[in-house]
Amino acid sequence: TSVEASSILRVDPEGKVVMVLTSGTTQEQLFWAEVVHRLNSLKIQVRYISPKYLPGTTPAQWVKYFPAIELMKGVNLVVGGGGYNTVHECRSVGVNYIAIPFERDFDTQWSRLRSEDVSFILAQDLDRLPKMVERFIAPKPSPSYINGAELALSLLVELHQTS
Repeated sequence: TSVEASSILRVDPEGKVVMVLTSGTTQEQLFWAEVVHRLNSLKIQVRYISPKYLPGTTPAQWVKYFPAIELMKGVNLVVGGGGYNTVHECRSVGVNYIAIPFERDFDTQWSRLRSEDVSFILAQDLDRLPKMVERFIAPKPSPSYINGAELALSLLVELHQTS
């Protein structure tokens, strides 16, 4: 649940939370530390999931936990690579996701990034990340559409009660 996830992440569930999923080589780990550093300039709670503490970050932001999908219900946004598990777990949970794809020998991370449900930037465009994050965590208006399933159910109940 989101309450359990917030507890594990040590965040205020009422606040805005961004989870950074780290992975990759030693060089990529330094890149993720820079991502955390840049997100710290925003008025949000930033946590990163990693098997190791990243130098240059605060220990309170580090969460050593697996599987990360269990924490996604407690965040507003995930930032991570374009790996298979991360992309599909974010889709499954329905959490907003900003992907920063990396080159891999046996995987084309770009191939699974569809613009309708995953936003992405290039590593060299990291300066754009804070603005993208702000856009995703901004309050969203309530949807103005009618849920057809809920409408059908209410009509069936009404029909049953009048017959």
